Amino acid sequence: MSRSLRRAESAPSPINAKAALPVEALEARRLLSTVAGDADPERILFIRGADRSGGFLEANNDFGRTEQLADIDNFQEFNGNHGWGTFATALRDAGYDVSQITETVEADAPATGQTDGVHIDLETIDLLQYDVVVFGSNNATYDQTAVDAFEDYVRRGGATLFISDANFGSNWGDAPASDQPFLDVIGWKMNQDRGTYSLFRDQGDFVVPTHPIFSGIDRFDGEGVSPVNLADATTGQRLAVAKGNTSDNDRPGRAPARSVTSDDASLAIAELDGGRIAAHFDRNTFFNQNGAGTNINRFDNRDYAINLFDWLSGRIGDTRQPVGQGEVKLDASQTIRLTFDEDVAESIDPAQISVLNTSNFTPIPTSQFNVAVTDFGRAIELEYDIGTFGPLPNGQYSVTLLAGNAEDRAGNTLAGDVLFNFDVLAGDANDDGVVDLADFGVLRANFGSPGLFSTGDFNYDGVIDLADFGILRANFGAALDELTS
Repeated sequence: MSRSLRRAESAPSPINAKAALPVEALEARRLLSTVAGDADPERILFIRGADRSGGFLEANNDFGRTEQLADIDNFQEFNGNHGWGTFATALRDAGYDVSQITETVEADAPATGQTDGVHIDLETIDLLQYDVVVFGSNNATYDQTAVDAFEDYVRRGGATLFISDANFGSNWGDAPASDQPFLDVIGWKMNQDRGTYSLFRDQGDFVVPTHPIFSGIDRFDGEGVSPVNLADATTGQRLAVAKGNTSDNDRPGRAPARSVTSDDASLAIAELDGGRIAAHFDRNTFFNQNGAGTNINRFDNRDYAINLFDWLSGRIGDTRQPVGQGEVKLDASQTIRLTFDEDVAESIDPAQISVLNTSNFTPIPTSQFNVAVTDFGRAIELEYDIGTFGPLPNGQYSVTLLAGNAEDRAGNTLAGDVLFNFDVLAGDANDDGVVDLADFGVLRANFGSPGLFSTGDFNYDGVIDLADFGILRANFGAALDELTS
């Protein structure tokens, strides 16, 4: 399948060979990821807390409060470190593009000492450029606007991971409370930090041991863990049990201990429309060497981390077929737009998109359109080259993209063909299917002004003038239902 399109946001990428490999071929897949230097890597964004917003249990200075935030740029390996630098390197070695954004310190914060942080305006970020967003050491309180932006991102094919911990914040409830508005979307509850344990395959701790996240994994661990509770979940699946005791996050201070139940999970996942969500029970799993409690080099923690992101990004375990739909915009230009619930557009050969004038069964070659991939691979736009060919001829049109001619990163083709119809009738300003005195009234009211097709600019040159009057006059009395030959 030809990959001849170009994204508006980034350079073109070839077929992602990693996605087609068997789940078990972990090392081979990672090697391919490393050597495929010309590939368009999946992008991961980490959200970090504001400077000095962490470490309330252990830190006694500003350096310690910030170091507790598990920064992906922290590569320190002193005993008890809290860095995620090795974690980020492991993801990059697996072919991911990893970056980080940091919550800001509140304007009225003291020059030194504990801070709360100000939430990131997620609605101002084009989240769809990221394959996975990690809510890591975030501590700020997020508003409904940010939550709505997050939900839209996930439903449109994005993925997100939540990792909580008491010492990310300034009290026991900071970090879980920062995550909670987002988890409310699916009815999950983030617990407070309590407990230290490993999860073992041979002890039955993997609820779904055949899940691709657990491929090749026998044991991973955490220290001071925050499982999630799925008792009120509207969607989701518990993949690994929780153990011992936990605490509900129902107060800023330390909540009393309770025994875990079958609703508590060390690892939980969900699919929401086109996107994926996961919650992992502890930050310590991914610390640098000599990290506090545990680190990414212990047991199978590193491979587990890569598997987790491979699932979130859709490299593995993705059998869901993407869905596409079409629309046409005829007012400012003549543009056909196909949208998808995940990144598939870059797999499409424009020649496989059929545009047919069904009034006279004349195909319109896609070479007569200017083609662009937008929305980070989730949309393809075909703008008819009016400057070269003039506007599309009058007629009733059908647009078809067969399901087998588009695929996502994992090689899944569309769930069904994309098929829709539209009409073109020059001079029909009010779009009622006939050119008559009502359309003349629209043109006369706007004559001499800049405009759109709906205000009388029938030749799309940006101004309403005698040329447009000539088009209306030539088509006066024409009706769409009379155009078929």
